[in-house]
Amino acid sequence: FSISMADAPDDLDEIVEEFPDEEPDDGEDLVGDDMMKDYEPEPELDRYSDSGLDDDEDYEELSPEARKAAEREIDARENAKRRREEEASRTRKRDRAGHLLGSDDEDDDEDDQDDDAAGA
Repeated sequence: FSISMADAPDDLDEIVEEFPDEEPDDGEDLVGDDMMKDYEPEPELDRYSDSGLDDDEDYEELSPEARKAAEREIDARENAKRRREEEASRTRKRDRAGHLLGSDDEDDDEDDQDDDAAGA
């Protein structure tokens, strides 16, 4: 279904006739006199929620060595996760390829059986 540009003005007139009390809306005016109202301070909205934060417990500052060890542990965990995801992706691709190749092999086997039967 498509509308040619020649038909568009007629369709628009029909829509306006169908809804005579409604005026065309150009949308919300984002740039104008009220624009700066969006940047006014709103204390109830300008603060992050405290939910899920544990500010009551004191933590020791990490030594540079301890921080590097923690970062190595995080990197190792992320690398292991990435390797698992890549292996899973390769397995899915092999499975799809095997399925596609398997369907061709089955056709070839049937052709071979037909050739054997015809040669006998």
